[in-house]
Amino acid sequence: MFVAPVTETEVKQVIKGLKNKSSPGFDEIPTSLVKQCLCYFIKPMVHIYNVSLQTGIFPDTMKKAKIKPLLKKGNRRDVKNYRPVSIISVFYKPLEKLMHNRLLLFLKRHNILTCEQHGFMESISTEAASHLFIQCPGSLGQTSTCSRHLPRPFQCIQRN
Repeated sequence: MFVAPVTETEVKQVIKGLKNKSSPGFDEIPTSLVKQCLCYFIKPMVHIYNVSLQTGIFPDTMKKAKIKPLLKKGNRRDVKNYRPVSIISVFYKPLEKLMHNRLLLFLKRHNILTCEQHGFMESISTEAASHLFIQCPGSLGQTSTCSRHLPRPFQCIQRN
């Protein structure tokens, strides 16, 4: 699959679209600071993103994340009521979005996705997929799956 290079304009647009969250990644650089100073390091970012897309090598520093426990519900003192959340670097997010856009474009151009594809598609809900599944269960030539939310997925992992 050919991956088109990113442009300064495209990277600026993606970064400006990021939410100004209060939790920076492991590098402690907040999104708002990156947005304010973008003109100073847009060229190196574009270069790094393009090298990564061309070589298929993801920079090691972008693989790091802060893991924080997030209370789902219940007693705060019970560790079972928490789930881990990865807080990634603000520099990782644009590369992920840029690659997502390119992959989705490739899949659409080559008619790889069907109209029944609902997961990770903009403006298409999984609720619509549920209705489709209920209306025609067992249709020939189609495959559907049902999944269940696991309230404590990390308790399901067998540890040795």
